[in-house]
Amino acid sequence: MNAPRFVAQSRDCRKSQFGGILVAVFCRLKKHPNIKLFKTRIYNDSDRTEVPKSVAEILNCEMRDFTGTLRNRRLRQSGKVPAVLYSRGDCVNLSLEGRDVSAVVRQGSRIVELKGGANESALIKDIQWDAFGVDVLHVDLTRIDASEAVELTLPVELIGEAPGVKKNGMVKHLLHSIEVKIPANNVPEKLQLRINDLDLEQSMKVSEIALPEGTTLLTDADAVVVQCVALSETEETESDEAGDGPAEPEVIGRKAEDEEEGDDS
Repeated sequence: MNAPRFVAQSRDCRKSQFGGILVAVFCRLKKHPNIKLFKTRIYNDSDRTEVPKSVAEILNCEMRDFTGTLRNRRLRQSGKVPAVLYSRGDCVNLSLEGRDVSAVVRQGSRIVELKGGANESALIKDIQWDAFGVDVLHVDLTRIDASEAVELTLPVELIGEAPGVKKNGMVKHLLHSIEVKIPANNVPEKLQLRINDLDLEQSMKVSEIALPEGTTLLTDADAVVVQCVALSETEETESDEAGDGPAEPEVIGRKAEDEEEGDDS
């Protein structure tokens, strides 16, 4: 019974000796003039820095001299994304760096600067995603001049809280995007509409959306974007739909059994 106790004591001794060696090495390295050790620091919100927008808008690209599903799949497996750059009556096949595409998507940028196989400004017209909406499969680009106006469809986001909700109302977002003509160097990720003044049985139109400077509205200004309706009306509609629910399914063999019972009687 003494042997196991002796072994355990030896292990404890070795652990303490090893710990002492580590402390000694750490202290020696800390005093060395040519060695800098990492220090722990607590970061505040003011210390955090964001990726510069100019960096996120740069897309490194290469000319792509092939097409086809199989070869483009291999291109994606290498960390790149196939793309097409369109201009007036012409198009060029490109391959983009996947990490650059991810940065642009995170920033919500629409205008990018191509570097490498093409060196010019371009507008992201369309992004094709995989079935799960996770990976970018393809990007469509259009050559533009940063000072020219482009026609785009921009999403509309509702912000704020409608007072009508507190009066047993429900907000219905009817128009989720609008068409505008906007300077290419002033394209936002999305447009916002404040609904802080939306009361019960009221609506807000496209003309009430705040637009960037130099933007021309192409969608009908009188089109309704959002409205606040009484919740009771919605409940009545839902109850009517529930009352017209599916009929009871026919059980196979029930009719034959009923006929047999009738014959027996």
